[in-house]
Amino acid sequence: MFFNKKINLESVLVCIGKKEENETFTIPFIDNLILYFVSEKKASFDIISKQDFKKMNISIKELLAIAKKNVKERIFRTYKEIPIRRNEKNQVIIPFDAEQIINMGKYNFWTSIVLIDDFWNKDSSMCIEKNWNKYYIGIPYRTFLLIGNADNNKSKNEINNLIENYIKEDKNELLGFGDYEAAKRDITNNTYIIENGKIISNNSKEEYFL
Repeated sequence: MFFNKKINLESVLVCIGKKEENETFTIPFIDNLILYFVSEKKASFDIISKQDFKKMNISIKELLAIAKKNVKERIFRTYKEIPIRRNEKNQVIIPFDAEQIINMGKYNFWTSIVLIDDFWNKDSSMCIEKNWNKYYIGIPYRTFLLIGNADNNKSKNEINNLIENYIKEDKNELLGFGDYEAAKRDITNNTYIIENGKIISNNSKEEYFL
């Protein structure tokens, strides 16, 4: 399915970013966050502009559905290859380790999976091997996804501690791996809860239905 000579719909992915990034073509998400779209190439990603979108001749709703489907397919092709980091005591999981992702040259917008409702229902245990009733979520950078059990306060505290440590240390680590774009694109220090098909902000209590 081609909408111009350069991009086809199977290559389109949806990403989470900050509103102040001022991308050329975005839709609102939650808090001060937005969703934007990229086209995946062999070794890079191109941000999709308003002009690109106009050439597609589809609605934003249709584009978002396609992009989410593409994200889901890439996750389920890849997740078994990337080791899971765990803290069993505080019930926190980092399902996709940034160092492994970068070294293996894998898809690196793992925070996009917070948009995939299927992941947080029947399929969740396939990726993180935990099936909690609701989940704490941290998305400090596009390559980092932090998941905790929202019925355990220790999980939230551990996620907040991890985010604080990432602010101090992990940007330098990412730069050391050579992923300058990932280090530059921090997302948010806020935490969220995913429950019953929606994501809820702990900061503002805003909701977004998946």
